[in-house]
Amino acid sequence: MHDQPGHESRISFAIIPHPHMLQVLMLPASGGWDLPSVTLRGLEGDSWWREVAPVNEAFGALLGWRVTTRSCAGVDTFTPEVGTLFVLELHDLAPAVPRGGRWVDVVGLEALPLAIPAHRSVLLAEFATMTRDLEMTGRLAWTRPGWFTTAAMWLEEHVHAHGLAPVGPVEQVRTWHWSCILQVATTEGVVYLKAAPPIYVYEPVLTQALAQEYPERLAPVLAVEPAQGWLLMAGVGGVKLRQHPDEAKYLPRWEALLRDMTRIQRNYIARVPELVAWGCLDLRPAHLADALDPLLADLAGLLTGRTPELSIGEVATIESLAPQLKQMCVELEGYGIPATLTHGDFHSGNILATENECRVLDWAGFVGIAHPFCCLSVVFEEHGDPVIRARLRDIYLEGWTDYAPLDQLRRAVDLAVPLGLLSGALGHHLQVTTAPPLWDAAVARANLAWCLRELIKAMPSG
Repeated sequence: MHDQPGHESRISFAIIPHPHMLQVLMLPASGGWDLPSVTLRGLEGDSWWREVAPVNEAFGALLGWRVTTRSCAGVDTFTPEVGTLFVLELHDLAPAVPRGGRWVDVVGLEALPLAIPAHRSVLLAEFATMTRDLEMTGRLAWTRPGWFTTAAMWLEEHVHAHGLAPVGPVEQVRTWHWSCILQVATTEGVVYLKAAPPIYVYEPVLTQALAQEYPERLAPVLAVEPAQGWLLMAGVGGVKLRQHPDEAKYLPRWEALLRDMTRIQRNYIARVPELVAWGCLDLRPAHLADALDPLLADLAGLLTGRTPELSIGEVATIESLAPQLKQMCVELEGYGIPATLTHGDFHSGNILATENECRVLDWAGFVGIAHPFCCLSVVFEEHGDPVIRARLRDIYLEGWTDYAPLDQLRRAVDLAVPLGLLSGALGHHLQVTTAPPLWDAAVARANLAWCLRELIKAMPSG
């Protein structure tokens, strides 16, 4: 469920619409006309295209314009015929066209010889999209023209309201199907705006509430705009917990984090109606049981494409486990531990550590209302040693012994861990159903397959 390391270089192209007219920029090239292109170097991870700061910087340097990324329109490993391609937004109102370049409308495109003929269909699709944008039809908000300007103004307004002074322009850090992140440097450090998609509508208000109640565990929240899905946070220092150089602090920090997670979950038991009102995902055992059959019905889709994520045998194994999983949902509820808030991505990648503190980030995609013990499925991802797992499990369970003796709580954990992996699979399945582009869908499908493989391994014997 984590990005895989790797460093690559890719030639990337840009569709840059004119700021006022239905035209795009084309440049002369050998064999015809071409889109502006740059070589992006040092790319990392299995979803590198979402890290758009290098994209904006490279094309800005090439053209002398200020640009941001509206969307990715192709990644070479998924669209080899068109390569890697981004749709940019130009923020210069009267741009000077590069030498030899020209603005081309859809009629002119039809007669224009292209150096890469496969780009024609992508360009025609973008012209159709630009027309729909004029009609105010829906897409993810941050992929529409004008969104960046509006969001940047809101960010700066609230930065000033908190007595902070920007020391540079608002910059775009990341954009893909499940978030867009902007940042601005201020006299007191970096401030971030995160925009959430409709499926994670709860993230801003939930994060704000948690930050107010547990300021030692979350980044400070400066403002939210729930209708837009905007969350404004002060930057916090540190590195991902596993990367912190003081290895002696690693397990003690996990112990403290688990005690605090118990405290948070206990406090939110009575606030489940608020979580429902905010739109948090329902991942309670009864819902998991009901959602299992629709998930299984879609698993065959994971076998399509050039590289199947699951084998036929793996799918058959998962299908055979369905009755047992449903029974486990019933058994887990029978322990009488009430549902509450859970962080389904509670791993070191979402925990920033400094010398003195750890803060939990990203209360978005896999956060919901669930059996509290399900969060241990994620914790166990990076703690494979049975002795360490048992130690962390018992520390976490210390806060629940008023509900049942420790040996019964341990048996409940044996049920909750595979069901937590099922919750993760359902979360990634939800991502797939939002119809992301191929490259974002591939990340979700791979993570869905990972959860299901781990689920098979985590099933209790007998």
